[in-house]
Amino acid sequence: QKRARWKKGMALSWREFRMNTTLWRSAFKRIEGHFGAGVVMYFKFLKWMFQLNILLFLLVLLFLVLPEALLTDNMNVSSSAVELVVDFLQGTGWMEKTVMFYGDYSDQTLAAFANWNYNMPLANIVIIAAIFLVSLLVMVHNTARGFREQMFAQDDASRNYGNKVFSAWDFSMEDPKNSLLRQKSNHWSFISLLEQERYLEKIKGRTTKEKCKLWSVRILINFIVLCFLGGGAYLIYFATTKTTESSDFSTYSFFLQLLIGYAVSLTITVLNSTLPALFKFLVKFEDYSAAWMLNMTLIRTVFLRLASLTMLVITLYTEITCVPQDSCGCWETKVGQELYKLVITDFLVVVGVTFLVEFPRKFLVTKCKIFKMVGQQQFDITKNVLDLIYGESLLWLGTFFCPMIPIITVIKNFFVFYIKQATVLVNYAPSQVAVVASDAESFFLIVLLATFCVTAIPILYIVFRMSPSKSCGPYRIYDTVYDILPIAMEGFPPVIKEICDWLFSAMILIPLFIVLCLLIYYKGQMATSYKEMIGKLREQLLMEGHDKHFLMKQV
Repeated sequence: QKRARWKKGMALSWREFRMNTTLWRSAFKRIEGHFGAGVVMYFKFLKWMFQLNILLFLLVLLFLVLPEALLTDNMNVSSSAVELVVDFLQGTGWMEKTVMFYGDYSDQTLAAFANWNYNMPLANIVIIAAIFLVSLLVMVHNTARGFREQMFAQDDASRNYGNKVFSAWDFSMEDPKNSLLRQKSNHWSFISLLEQERYLEKIKGRTTKEKCKLWSVRILINFIVLCFLGGGAYLIYFATTKTTESSDFSTYSFFLQLLIGYAVSLTITVLNSTLPALFKFLVKFEDYSAAWMLNMTLIRTVFLRLASLTMLVITLYTEITCVPQDSCGCWETKVGQELYKLVITDFLVVVGVTFLVEFPRKFLVTKCKIFKMVGQQQFDITKNVLDLIYGESLLWLGTFFCPMIPIITVIKNFFVFYIKQATVLVNYAPSQVAVVASDAESFFLIVLLATFCVTAIPILYIVFRMSPSKSCGPYRIYDTVYDILPIAMEGFPPVIKEICDWLFSAMILIPLFIVLCLLIYYKGQMATSYKEMIGKLREQLLMEGHDKHFLMKQV
C-alpha cells in the first residue's frame, strides 16, 4: 500500500512538473483568457509545428549538414560587402558553394573514420524520405486524436452546457489573475456554443426559395474565386518567365538586383496576402456557420497557395527541361534559391506587417478620433493558420533542394510565436465571431495533411523520373535519384536484396494500397455505426428517465 501511494505521489509530481515546464504554457493561458479557445488554437498549432520542425531539423543537421561540413573541404570566396548582402538575401554567389544548397553536396562515399565510410548520396535520399515519413506519422496521429476530441465535443447541446456550468471551473485556483482568465475563457466558450445553436435554428427555418437563392449565390462566388485563382497563376508564370529570361543583371544597382531576384517571391507573397482578404469578404454572402466560414476561406486560401507553388514548380520545370540540358546548369540549386527566397520573404512580411501596419494602426485608432471609425483589429485565424501551413509546405518542398530550410523554419517559427503573441495582446480586440476550437483544429490538420500529399508529388517525380544535374549535387553520376538505392544495396546479402525487390514490386504495393483503402473505409463505417449506437443508447436512457419519472408520479 505504501508503494502504491509512493507511485501515485511520484506520478502526480511528474504531472505537475510537466505542466509547469510546458513550453509557452503561461502565454496560452493569457491568450485564451482574453480571446477564447479559437485564437489560442493558432498558437498551439504553431507550437506543435515548431516541435515537429525541431525533429526534422535534427535529422538534417546530424545526417546531412554536419557530415558534409566536416568531411569535405570548404572553399573560401572573396566578395564585396554589397555582394555579400545580395548573395545572402538571394542565395546566390558564395552561398551556392555552402551546405545551404543541393549543389554543394558530394557525390562520393566520404571517409569518416578508420574503417567506416559515409555514403552521402544514400544519406541524402534516406533523410528526405525520413522527413516525409516522420511528418506523415505525426500528422496522422494528431489528426486521429483531433477526431476523437471532436466526437466527444459533438454531444448534444444540453450536455455541453451542463459540462460548462458544473465542470468547467477549477476550484484549486488561488491566484485572482488566473481566476479572471479562466472566467473569461468560460465566457468565450459559452459564446461559441450559443453561436452554433443560433445558426442551427436559423437553417431549420429556410424555405425552398431561400435555399435556391443561397445556392445560386454560392455558385457565383465560387466562379469568381476560380477566376482570381487563374489570374494569380498567370501572374506567377509571367514573373517567373521574365526573371529567368534576364541573363545578367550584376551591373544593376543593389535595389534593382534585389527587386529582380525577388520578383517571383514578391508576386506570390502579394497574391497570398491580398486574395485571402477578398475570399474572407466574399464568404460573408454565402451564409455559412462561423466554423464553415472559417473552413471555406481556408480551403480557398489553400488552393491559392498550393496553386502558387504548383505554378512556380511547373514554370521552373519548363526551364529545367531546356535543350540542351547543360545550359540549365545546376537546376536543383536554382529551385532551392527560389524556395529559399520564398521562406525569407514570408518571414519578412510577418515582421513588416506587424511593426509597420498593426502597431501604427492600433496607435492611430486609440489616439486619433478620425481613425476610430476604422475600428479595432481582429485576429484572423484562417489567414494566420494558412501562413503556418504555407511555411510547412515550403519546408517539405524545399528540403531536397535547400537542406538548411528546416533550420531556417525552426528559427522563423520561434520568432513568429513571440511576434504574434505581442501583436495579439497589444493590437487586437476579441473577435465578434466565435469559433468552436475542436472543429477548426481537426479541419486544419486535414488541410495540412492534404498539403503534405500535394507537396510530396513533385518530390516523388524528381526522385523517380527526372535526370539530376550532371555538374553538381550528390546524384550527378546517376540517371535518376532512385538509382542510388539498387547500387547501394549491391553490398547487401542476396536474400535481403530479393526481399526488398519483392516488397517494392507492383505485385505487393498495389494490393497493399487497396487493402489500406478498404481498411480506412471499414474503420470509417465502424465509427459511424458506433456514433449511431451511442445516439440510440442516449435516447434509451432519456426514455427510461421519463418512464421512471412517470412511475414515481403514479406512486
